[in-house]
Amino acid sequence: MNIKCLRCGEESPALEKQPYPGILGETVSKNTCQTCWALWQKFSVNVIKDYKLRPFLPKDRGILEQNMKKYLNLESQGLSQINLTGQGKTATFT
Repeated sequence: MNIKCLRCGEESPALEKQPYPGILGETVSKNTCQTCWALWQKFSVNVIKDYKLRPFLPKDRGILEQNMKKYLNLESQGLSQINLTGQGKTATFT
């Protein structure tokens, strides 16, 4: 199945499975091609290192997800707010 990728703007093969959990993962699956997802995975290492992120922490994961949305051009998809739940707490990022 092909999709119109929001990052590269081309009709390309869709991802075989949802690469990330939740609504963000669904949106990535529907709007990102395999090539651009692979590029994000490589770029995300730089984001984690540059910001000294620890993705297991909700706040750091929120920063990583914001960068993912920017990189993949998903900001126009109504994903302006992210709610993360873990260790009995919920954190909201906008």
